[in-house]
Amino acid sequence: MNHYLLIPLFLLYGLLSIQLISWFKRKKSLRSVYTRKIFHILIFSTAGIIILYLGMVPLFIFGIIISSLVIIAVVRSRNSNFYKALVRNSDEPAAKFFIILPLISTAVGGTAAVLLFGKISLIGFFVSGWADGLAEPIGKKWGVHQYRTLSWGKTKTIKSLEGTAAVLIFGFFAALAALGLMQIPCLTALITALICSGAAACAEAFNLHGTDNFTVQIVVSGTAYLCLEKLLINI
Repeated sequence: MNHYLLIPLFLLYGLLSIQLISWFKRKKSLRSVYTRKIFHILIFSTAGIIILYLGMVPLFIFGIIISSLVIIAVVRSRNSNFYKALVRNSDEPAAKFFIILPLISTAVGGTAAVLLFGKISLIGFFVSGWADGLAEPIGKKWGVHQYRTLSWGKTKTIKSLEGTAAVLIFGFFAALAALGLMQIPCLTALITALICSGAAACAEAFNLHGTDNFTVQIVVSGTAYLCLEKLLINI
């Protein structure tokens, strides 16, 4: 495969994803807590598909392109509709920091997961994308039982048991979907998905604000690797 041919394809995908969430933000007045997570789910899901079917090099190309687009948005700041769709008002005055930090967390976590666990990192990508992606909107809308979590400086970070439960539930189905794509036998997939979702919920609940994308990817991918090795499933 000529990997250079993937560059315009990935760039087009990134730009279309940006246009989609910018449209939701600008035309539909959708809150950033939703537009940010739509982008999160799109990118993590795509990354998982790429590592499974195309491999490591295409994934790194995709990551570089998407990271570049995010950095451009941060540099342009309020002149960028994409930036407005990513920024959380609750993160002010450190809003830019809490865009760049998850970006770095994603890059480091994704790279480490791929290098350490190979295609099993697909499970980490899917769980990080869907479970962590849906937890915040669910917690914001229905979160009643709140608790404080670790954060940076004076930034106050609140999570909820409802959001953590969302990680557990959607993490299970996301892991199960990934294991299905990997053609893992049903019983093994069910057990592994259950354990991975529990690990994801714990990692998401206690990690430092903005580092979820690192913590959840590594914890889930590592847990899946141990489960599949222990259950003697050769990937």
